[in-house]
This record gives sequence, structure tokens and C-alpha cells, in this order.
Amino acid sequence: MRKCRRTMKYLEATACGCWIVTDAWLSACVAAECRVDESGYEVAHMTSFRGGARALRMARTVSGSRLLTGRAVYLHSRQLDHFRPLLKYAGAALHDRFPSKDTLDPDVPRCVECKCGQLVVVDAAASARRTIPCQDCGKRILTSEATFRDVLVLVRADCDCVMKLRAQTGRAVVSFAWLVDSLSAGRLLAIKPYSFPRLTNIAT
Repeated sequence: MRKCRRTMKYLEATACGCWIVTDAWLSACVAAECRVDESGYEVAHMTSFRGGARALRMARTVSGSRLLTGRAVYLHSRQLDHFRPLLKYAGAALHDRFPSKDTLDPDVPRCVECKCGQLVVVDAAASARRTIPCQDCGKRILTSEATFRDVLVLVRADCDCVMKLRAQTGRAVVSFAWLVDSLSAGRLLAIKPYSFPRLTNIAT
């Protein structure tokens, strides 16, 4: 299988659930005077993730769903505006208003993500405790890391106000690399590794 870089065109085609093939496929169609099977001409990307384009293509064929179907996303930088088409192709609902805590729906639960990938709901009773157990693996998770998941805040990798954003919004703030890697993997990856866990520079 031929491989290529993860260009914007490649990511957009992946997000749309399209076949991504070499130009040899078009030549084969012309020679056969009909549409030939694409599987022998598929192009993959040069990363450690495997099968993302195929998985998203099959999901769209079977159920019509895309990677971010039902997800609201807020872009915290005009410098990320050129990614808007990619997010729309991935099925995201772009949130144009700043997602302040003041605009929260009271019915939206706070959640914390365990290292095993399980989302654990943190209710009022659990918030009073320092840690709670994950129902899947049993590990203790810090309740202070819980965020609302109705809107995901995407930022540049060099963003210097992540902690301030998280305090103002109450939402998970993640690097745009999360979206790129999730598309490459063909599934929503865990957010925690992309959430700047070691960041200490808080903008004021």
C-alpha cells in the first residue's frame, strides 16, 4: 500500500469518509472503461496509526456517522480558522460563542477521563471527594480534573493560557493534534494526553 504525508487534503478526505487512492486507479478505470475496485489502490498515511481512513469510510457507509457527529467544538484562535472546513467535514458543530461557565446548561454533567479511556461522571456528591474510582479498571481519579463535555475547546499547541481557559469555560481544552491523530486512528482518542497536563504557564 502506498503511503503519503498527512496533508490537509488527506485529512479532509479522511474526515469525509472518502476513498483515498493513487492516480493509477483512474488510469485503471479508463483502461477498463468502468469503475474498478478501489481497494488495490488505497493510500495510507506515514504514521503509527493504522486504518483510520478505512474505519471512517465504513462508518459513514454503514450508519452515516462521522468522527465528530454530535460534538460541539470551539476554536480558541483566529489562526485556527483554516481548520473550520476540516471540522465540518468531520461532522462537528462549530460553537462560535465563547463557552463561558455562565452559559452552561444545568443538566450537563461533569466528567473525568480515566487512563483506561473510560469517562466517569462526577456528580455533586463525588465532587466533595478528592478522588473517585473508575468503574472499569478500579483506579482512583482526581475529581479536580473533571470538565463539562458539551463543548470541546481546541487550541494551538503553543497556547499559553490553557489553565485560564479551562477555569473560564469549565471544559476540556486540548491541542489540535488530538483531532489530527483521532482522524488518523479512525476513532476518538483519549483527550487527557492532549490536555497539557504539565503546563504551568498561566496567562493573566
